[in-house]
Amino acid sequence: MAKLHTLMISAACLLDADGRLLLVRKRGTSAFMLPGGKLEAGEDALAALCRELPEELGLTFARSAFTALGRFEAPAANEPDTCVRAEVFTGALDVPVSVAAELDAQRWLVRGEPWPDDLAPLLRLHVLPALWPSAATTRQDFHRQHADDARREAERLLAERAAWGSRWPAWVATQLYALSPAPYAAMVRRELERLAAE
Repeated sequence: MAKLHTLMISAACLLDADGRLLLVRKRGTSAFMLPGGKLEAGEDALAALCRELPEELGLTFARSAFTALGRFEAPAANEPDTCVRAEVFTGALDVPVSVAAELDAQRWLVRGEPWPDDLAPLLRLHVLPALWPSAATTRQDFHRQHADDARREAERLLAERAAWGSRWPAWVATQLYALSPAPYAAMVRRELERLAAE
């Protein structure tokens, strides 16, 4: 039975003068996400962010430049059996940006435009709804945006059935309870029921 590993990260919603959100992609991966990175031993979230942004984007920020957006947890975009627990901050970006270090692409996300399909789960499920709550999507849009994530999560849960044996239903219940937001958890449950019936 695979043990779910948790990565503690810090990430930044960097918004330019037009209100566009900067997204980045790591080399050798397909999902776009926020700039930032893993916390080192003894490091707090803002210290990690102030260390990572010069490495990734050549940008230097003071701790006071950021405002806390929230703490979120979601499946990792690029690592199996892993979730990310992120402290996310917002900050203003008033200089040109170019990616460096392990990053190989950047993109701007515009409020009100459809979300691309290649966004990391943390970004889609939690950060964008928290950052732009007035840009709430319809139920149909929500399902379209999260269908792939829900299917992958349901497949992960189903793959554990043999390992857990008779305790699997109770374990699944705890896993579903931990998912958020609630509509996403419901999507995973329905997908799991469909897969288990096949």
